[in-house]
Amino acid sequence: RRPGFENTVSLDLSHYGIGDKMGLCLGHALMNYDGLDALILKSNRLSSASLPLIVQNMGRMLIQLDLSQNNLHGAGFKSLTNFFTQPEGSRLVILDVSITKIDSLDVMGFFKVISTGLRSNTPMELRELNMSHNQIRADACLAMKDFLLCPNCPVIAFELGWNSLGVEGATTLGETLRKNTSLAELDLQANNIGDFGAQQIAAALVHNKTIREINLAQNSIAGKACFVFSKVLSDHPKMVKLDLTANPLGDAGARSLFRTILRGLRCFIIMRDCVFPIDPKS
Repeated sequence: RRPGFENTVSLDLSHYGIGDKMGLCLGHALMNYDGLDALILKSNRLSSASLPLIVQNMGRMLIQLDLSQNNLHGAGFKSLTNFFTQPEGSRLVILDVSITKIDSLDVMGFFKVISTGLRSNTPMELRELNMSHNQIRADACLAMKDFLLCPNCPVIAFELGWNSLGVEGATTLGETLRKNTSLAELDLQANNIGDFGAQQIAAALVHNKTIREINLAQNSIAGKACFVFSKVLSDHPKMVKLDLTANPLGDAGARSLFRTILRGLRCFIIMRDCVFPIDPKS
């Protein structure tokens, strides 16, 4: 269990493959029970045929919800969006919707609704949000930006790895990081953000002094971004971990990072499985 949630009442049905027929039965059963703190339904072949009923009846006092490895696209994710529209708000702290086939349209609608709720002072306690391994593109990043820049945005850990945000998405998120004060952890691994996209994330750290961990593994990051990170990390008060695993950092980029590390850098930089080709222009 996560620290602080040791005494929660949880229902964990992970990997049972219950399917929509039994999912409907579960949805009806939840109607008569509102004492759950955590509902874990990972990998159960659930879809829009059963998920709306489950979400509708799962109770407003839920703290953790894991719907990963099911098919939430469309009506399933819409029902989850509606969960946050109630005037009394939500106590949900941890939400995992990774590997659920959601796309940009699903996500844009979700963030529009919860942004509106936050600006209307609807109570929200969401701290950890996992949307990794989906079909989210750069066009959804503006809606994310609007949410993350709400003055009372509660999210501190945001996982977006293994989507398709690209350079455009990274640029928008870089602009967001310049002003956001809630995020402590951001995972953007395997989003094809490239060296320019990584430069935008790095440059944002000049202004953002609250983030602690960033994962940029497998993003085709090269030397120029390394130089920017070398500059900004040496003065950053909070960064403790930067993951650059499996990127072609290049000889010059790696040397710039190593020099910063040898000067007493507090941030732990992971460069596992990186390649360091010599750039003839360096």
